[in-house]
Amino acid sequence: PRPPAPPSPPAAEALAAAGVPPERVAGQLLAATPTYDAWTVRWLLDNIDAVAGRDPVIAVDLLADATASESISDEDRDAIAVRRVRWLFRLGRRPEAEARAVLATTRDVEHAAEMRLLLARLTYHGGDAAAAIADLRRAEQDPSLPEFWKARYQTLRARFERTGLNDLDTAARTATAALKQATSVADPKATADALQELWYVATVHRDHTAALAHVDRALAAIADDPDLAVPQLDLLDNRTFTLQNLDRLTEASDTVARMRILATRLDRKSVV
Repeated sequence: PRPPAPPSPPAAEALAAAGVPPERVAGQLLAATPTYDAWTVRWLLDNIDAVAGRDPVIAVDLLADATASESISDEDRDAIAVRRVRWLFRLGRRPEAEARAVLATTRDVEHAAEMRLLLARLTYHGGDAAAAIADLRRAEQDPSLPEFWKARYQTLRARFERTGLNDLDTAARTATAALKQATSVADPKATADALQELWYVATVHRDHTAALAHVDRALAAIADDPDLAVPQLDLLDNRTFTLQNLDRLTEASDTVARMRILATRLDRKSVV
């Protein structure tokens, strides 16, 4: 049987209760080298993204420390390992071994789906677009795969077809199928991603009217989700480019103003 975890470090719990920034609590946990009781694990899972937003290196170190602990449950270790892989990737590292380790042990279909998508991205970034596309096609055939993940795989495949193989026609067909799939399961992220791919294709074909329709629909899909503020910035940038091509400069300036307001909100949120 797994040994019981000692209590969480009192200083870390006191800091959290006092409402100090989460990166300070994380620093205290690292300094105390805790074994992970229920409070520490729950705090980590609830706050690690906020920590990483300010200091991703501390976040990755703390996640590594947690995955090495013998006192946490397999389910919690799985969730922590997924977050570690996610943030290693965002730091520009190549966590293939870590992602495959999660795939080998996880019983969570969502975790497995995310790791397969990330591994396809790593393969693509390694210069093999065809292999990445093939991996995504195989992943889509998994009968246990949630439907919205199929849409996300298809959207990423469209991006690889467009940028890796320079095959705009195939990318457009794949993105259209992804959009249909994403709409049917009401997944805002997959919907916006598929529409952004269609925006790219329309822009390359200089059909800026169609491009504007795609980007506006994408923005509407994620407008109410504060967790998708960064993709909103990307889409607003796309919209500005399209409006400039349509010689609608006043609207383009208004869109830039929207970007500034959103960027300011994101910056303020990061320091709260």
